[in-house]
Amino acid sequence: MENVQNEYPYLFSLKVSSKVEELEKVRSFMEKSLMLPGIQAEEVDDIMLAIQEGVTNAINHGNKCNCELEVCLNIEITEKLINISIRDKGIGFNPELLSDPTLPENIMKQNGRGLHIIKNLMDKVNFYSSDNYHELTITKFRK
Repeated sequence: MENVQNEYPYLFSLKVSSKVEELEKVRSFMEKSLMLPGIQAEEVDDIMLAIQEGVTNAINHGNKCNCELEVCLNIEITEKLINISIRDKGIGFNPELLSDPTLPENIMKQNGRGLHIIKNLMDKVNFYSSDNYHELTITKFRK
């Protein structure tokens, strides 16, 4: 039996301009990055949806669809976790001030569910803001 060297951690990075059309490039990048042996299909689906929501928020709310600003996506895969950071040039926000999308008065709203979806799909969600950027870090622990 051949001795296979452990290649962890796997690191993947992508930068896209802040256009909704770039989401297809992000999707293709995610599919290639997350198709590693040992990653469960349901994990991939959850992670891809969370990343799509995070990048969409970074484009629309963080960078305000300013094509001159980039969104940076980094994926780190180790034996124990999949860690994703999504960075934009926005000023950030206080997630505690967001409306609860599950309340009756918010059910029919067309937006406001992205962060709720991310929190329900991922094991850990963190925010960091500086004068230069805002970063969402999401983590899924591997089974």
